Amino acid sequence: MELFDRNGILIARPDFLWEGVRLVGEVDGRWKYDELLRHGETSADVIMREKRREEAIRQAGYWIVRWDWKAIVDGTVASLVRQAILHQAAALGIAAPLPC
Repeated sequence: MELFDRNGILIARPDFLWEGVRLVGEVDGRWKYDELLRHGETSADVIMREKRREEAIRQAGYWIVRWDWKAIVDGTVASLVRQAILHQAAALGIAAPLPC
């Protein structure tokens, strides 16, 4: 999936996108940040680049929900996503697309 800003510029390829409620889902892990490390960069550089990316997503009008492997293993990821969808539906003034 690709996410564009209001000018049509690609700002992100999120892991998950629920367009109807303007929600982006991101899976986090240490491996992800290691893979994003470019030659000569530090971990702090990667984190700051990710923060700028996240801000661009927010400026495009999307909410972001993040989870890691622990949330998948302990089963809390479904609740995190559900709550984010409900939050966004309420913020947008639309009916929640999930059974409550």
